[in-house]
Amino acid sequence: MRVVFKTESLPIGTYLCHCNSCRHNTGQMAFYSVQIVDVPLQADQEKPFNLELFQAYCPPESKGVTKYFCPVCSCHMLLGIDLSKLGKVDAGEGYLGDPHQLGSEVKQRADGDKGVIWHVAGGALNRSEGIVKPTYHLHVASTLDGGMADALPAIEGVELPRYSEGYGSALVPLKWRSPELKEEQPEELHMYCHCGTITAKISPPGVLATKIQAPWCDLLYPSDVTRLAKRRNIGDVKWWLRPPHKPGGHQRYLSGYCACTQCRASSGFEFQPWGFVARAHVRESVRGKDEPVELFHQDMRPPGLRQYVLSPGRYREFCAKCGATAFWWTAGRPDLIDISMGLLDQRTDGSRAEHWFQWYKDRVSFSEKAKSPVLTRALADGLKAFYP
Repeated sequence: MRVVFKTESLPIGTYLCHCNSCRHNTGQMAFYSVQIVDVPLQADQEKPFNLELFQAYCPPESKGVTKYFCPVCSCHMLLGIDLSKLGKVDAGEGYLGDPHQLGSEVKQRADGDKGVIWHVAGGALNRSEGIVKPTYHLHVASTLDGGMADALPAIEGVELPRYSEGYGSALVPLKWRSPELKEEQPEELHMYCHCGTITAKISPPGVLATKIQAPWCDLLYPSDVTRLAKRRNIGDVKWWLRPPHKPGGHQRYLSGYCACTQCRASSGFEFQPWGFVARAHVRESVRGKDEPVELFHQDMRPPGLRQYVLSPGRYREFCAKCGATAFWWTAGRPDLIDISMGLLDQRTDGSRAEHWFQWYKDRVSFSEKAKSPVLTRALADGLKAFYP
């Protein structure tokens, strides 16, 4: 697929959306897209791209919006916005962000003319830096705790405003936490995709979480510069287990951001947020089952969960209906799986769920291979500043 931008408009300003729809529809902590010229094209011809190759999903709360993702690997690719259905107010405050940044054609359509405009996911581009430039955060209040916006307050020294809802709404301060959230936590933390096909519940680390053996992950020891003998974790350190959020609380799991090319190409966003959880403590919430989620045996897998083989023995799991990334796992450590942090129920402990997870502050995984080094450095710097 090929998309076209006006060179005189580069880099195109856009925003990072933190709304519940974007997070639970993708599995990411935030998401962004950018408007293209006309329609998406075939890679080698001046003809419209065949959208039937993608899976379409229409969020019921977003009238006039259709999202397209790859049915094989789950990468979110396109966003089609029918402005005649979206309405004048939504065109200024919703998916289009700042109305002053819209082109004249879009402004006319936003004022009532019919038409569909197209956006491409920033992470789906072969190269985004120099083409797309996030300039502010939207719908930060939906996270109930600031979400990823706290870890990405600025890019190259330029502060990104943190709007609570649409463009121009009240700003959210750093380290804000909604009064709706309680310090006392339930026994389980729920996660769900946007359409509700994939649901699960997570328990705090128990005895079974201490029985797992697993090599060090790249988040803690970079694969490129760490000796294999070290990466094997011969000392059997339980690196996925972290101290309680507060004295007297339960242990937490480790979480962090990954910037590898596989995660980017399979999600449509620069950073995949993973939480490392014992599979024994991730249980299905549907079909009346109260057993650990089964990812290996086909006849026992959660219905609607589709698998993509990244490479032999490495698997990415996602919702076949809405395209949300749910899990990642490998045959080398099947009892310790990665859960997609964007699916956590923000109503329990905010989108970061810090009573349950400790976010790693010293590194973005595979940052040396990131296709967006400027954005990656900004996230790495933001994490270190936010978690002193």
